[in-house]
Amino acid sequence: MLLWRGAGTMGLGSLLWFRDVMRMSGTAASRFMAVMPLSAAVVAGIAAVAYSDVRIGDDVG
Repeated sequence: MLLWRGAGTMGLGSLLWFRDVMRMSGTAASRFMAVMPLSAAVVAGIAAVAYSDVRIGDDVG
C-alpha cells in the first residue's frame, strides 16, 4: 500500500507535470519551477504544525 502511494502518486504526478510542461512556454515553466521550493517549504511547515506538537514560535530564535 505504501509503495503504491509513493510510486503511484509520484508517477502520475510526473506524467501530468511533463505533459503540461510540454504545452507551455519555457518562461511559464521556469516560473512554476521557481515556486516549487517555496511551496514545498510551506506545505512542510503546515504538515509539521498539523501533525506534531511543534508550535509556530519554536523555530524562531
